[in-house]
Amino acid sequence: MKKVIKISLGNIAFTIEEDSFLLLKGYLDELKDYYGNDSNAKEIVDGIEERMAELLLEKLPAGEVVTVKEINEIISVLGRPESFEGEDYKEQTRSMGVKNLPRKLYRDPINKVLGGVLSGFAAYFKLDIILVRIIFIVLAFGLSVFGLHNGAGFGFWFVAYILMWIIIPEAKSLEQKYAMSGEILDYKTIGQKESFVAKKESGLSNIINRFFSVIARVIIIIISFVLIAIALGGLIASSMLFFGIEIFSGFVPIDILGYLDLSIFGSAIYKILLILVVMLPFIGMLYGGICMLFKIKSPKFKPGLIIFLLWILSLISISVLTVKSSRSYWSEASSDLVINVPKSLDTLFINLESQTEISKKRFIYDAGKKHYSLFWLTDNNLVLMPNIKIWDVEGLDSARVIVNTYARSSNYFQAMETIEQYGSNVRLKDSILIIKAQEYSKSNKWDGVFRSIIIEKPKDLEVVVNSPIRHSFNKRVKSNFNLD
Repeated sequence: MKKVIKISLGNIAFTIEEDSFLLLKGYLDELKDYYGNDSNAKEIVDGIEERMAELLLEKLPAGEVVTVKEINEIISVLGRPESFEGEDYKEQTRSMGVKNLPRKLYRDPINKVLGGVLSGFAAYFKLDIILVRIIFIVLAFGLSVFGLHNGAGFGFWFVAYILMWIIIPEAKSLEQKYAMSGEILDYKTIGQKESFVAKKESGLSNIINRFFSVIARVIIIIISFVLIAIALGGLIASSMLFFGIEIFSGFVPIDILGYLDLSIFGSAIYKILLILVVMLPFIGMLYGGICMLFKIKSPKFKPGLIIFLLWILSLISISVLTVKSSRSYWSEASSDLVINVPKSLDTLFINLESQTEISKKRFIYDAGKKHYSLFWLTDNNLVLMPNIKIWDVEGLDSARVIVNTYARSSNYFQAMETIEQYGSNVRLKDSILIIKAQEYSKSNKWDGVFRSIIIEKPKDLEVVVNSPIRHSFNKRVKSNFNLD
């Protein structure tokens, strides 16, 4: 049995036979000697090692031992330094079976300023990177200056860049980086490329690149602060909605779901899904903003992708649940009840009645010269009063009350039956219009009914609400959330 050795090649662990290791070490030593006088020898050899690791991964299944055969095949692909001295480079590579990589569009991670989209296009079309960036800026801002901002202004190009950033993959492997421009991938081109990358730190091109880098960094910082601010605001607001930071004393708004019939699923699952659908985008924005601001690289398990996939799953689940739970409200019906008011009345009083006493801390009340709305909550009940609207009608002799009842149910006939149950909930007794509230609890859930009342009256008829909150329709009262 041959002795094997554990090695790291291109930051990837391999198990290799001892004689194969000696062959590999000898080849790498040749390369180091060949580039020994180059100040960038280490970067060049590291790039070649990375390419060798890629080729080994392509040839061997995971966990297989590297043999002399694989090392010789890789050397034949990359070539030896002495085989190229004094010979035509292209002819030599063809005779060895080395071909240009098929050109593919990738985002360039080496020359990128933001996402590497423009530098990727520059490599693919073999154009100067600075020229491509200048063209992009001219198209983004220049068309807006000339009045074409509606169709092809900065907003369009910004969105287009973001979409390309998402769609176009980044060149991660050495092969992908060389495939951007369709170059031959052997030891000599790797050396030339690495030397070029290392030496491009000087000159006008570098000054311009640094200028773009500074501008891009400023933009990234601004975007990251905006994302973090939006995310924090959204998380605070949704926390108030979902987790008991009270808008009304002792009441969390999401508890309204407890008064709805959500079929066999119940409100607990719906609440969890709703929390995920609302809060996950803000969590994702906060994570993305922090990563952009502090240049944090995403770990291997990709938390951003996990957040996005979890949000998509939650959105699909809550959509399915909503469709299934709403089946009992797919049909609708409506009916109008007209009550005529005697001509002799000069004042019409309204009493809003309910079995549940109004809460002095948890209610919403809004009233003015033409409208009146009210509902309140107790520990166990939700009480809804129909919205009241007042219309002054020229030439009208006597007032009339139009009670509109609208219901949703599983079918039309059931909806009409529900409406009929509310027939006696509005009645006129002498000069008093008595209106009974709709009252629901977590055991007696909302029945799909909406009610509104329109009072058409002559201008000289006064309308006054007596209870539970007195109001005359000749004044404006701002919205209130308590009785104090």
